Amino acid sequence: KGGAPLVTKTVECPFGEGDIAARLGEIQKSHPKTSIGSYPRFSSEGFRTQLVVRARAEADAEAAAADIRAMLEAMTAG
Repeated sequence: KGGAPLVTKTVECPFGEGDIAARLGEIQKSHPKTSIGSYPRFSSEGFRTQLVVRARAEADAEAAAADIRAMLEAMTAG
């Protein structure tokens, strides 16, 4: 009845939503079969944003998550 179950990928992000919003929007546009949510939170490690990718297909979710990880690596490096 509901179709294929959703695949979920979670990426931990050390940046606030304001720092990643534009780039994350570009990634979302590049992966129209996914839904990307950002969830700010505080922990004992400090402020973090949890990025959650949801899709019907594993490949779609993983491709978007990989682009998010690449974005974060680039931001951390420079």
